[in-house]
Amino acid sequence: MKNAKNILYIEDDVDIAGAVKILLSQNGLSVDVALNGTEGIIKATSKSYDVILVDIILPDINGWEVYDKIGSTVNSKFVFVSVLPLTSEHRHILKKPDVYEYIEKPFKKEDLLKIVKGLVMMQDHL
Repeated sequence: MKNAKNILYIEDDVDIAGAVKILLSQNGLSVDVALNGTEGIIKATSKSYDVILVDIILPDINGWEVYDKIGSTVNSKFVFVSVLPLTSEHRHILKKPDVYEYIEKPFKKEDLLKIVKGLVMMQDHL
């Protein structure tokens, strides 16, 4: 069983990233933030994360591309976050075993917390 409860949030909006970091940290989770896709890839491949939250719209490469580059190389559960509704073009990604959810912004903090804590508990039992 893993003891660490590490979360990576790849989000270019500093205010949203900060608010989510505070929320999750106040609930016993360790949170790292990456402000673009490239930084997210570097962090995700250099440290073990239970959950990786990935914004779809990033300034350098989009969240789908981040997942394509690291999804099969890390042992993390992925949650995609976006202001855009999920398109049929990307719906197949949600069927991958390491992808858990797609959350549309704005989201309720209680909903995000429930999803992330549920995934962390799931990781504990793997």
